[in-house]
Amino acid sequence: MLTLTQRGRIGDLVVQRRGRAQALYLQVKTALFTPGNDRVSVRVRLNPKVFPVHPAFCYAFLFVQPPGVIATAWLVTAADVLRLIPGSTSTRTTIRVVHPHLHRRDEFEPYRLAPVEIGARLLRLLDDVKQAEPPSEAALKAFAAT
Repeated sequence: MLTLTQRGRIGDLVVQRRGRAQALYLQVKTALFTPGNDRVSVRVRLNPKVFPVHPAFCYAFLFVQPPGVIATAWLVTAADVLRLIPGSTSTRTTIRVVHPHLHRRDEFEPYRLAPVEIGARLLRLLDDVKQAEPPSEAALKAFAAT
């Protein structure tokens, strides 16, 4: 079951299995094509002092082609976003732009998915959340601000 939440309250999407309490909170970011170099651009707002690192927090970078079809997706946990984005150790809130490749190997390759693989990956990530305590209300608010 895929549950939508109000944008900016908790995250863009909340994924839950029917009848289960654990949830996966997704921030959805649109990946824009950068012509000529097989890369896309994704903007992420980071403040490492309050950036919530919890197994329930994930980012979905979606590269959408006209007429609104997802061509490629990257599902990245919040902990991995903090590890992979250059300059994320700054102590101030900053907007970081990452440039994952559409087809070549790079640090985001393990997270790259074809559209048909998104559901299975979400379920695997949701299984990882089972072991964790639910995120605090403060962590949910901080994640919504990213």
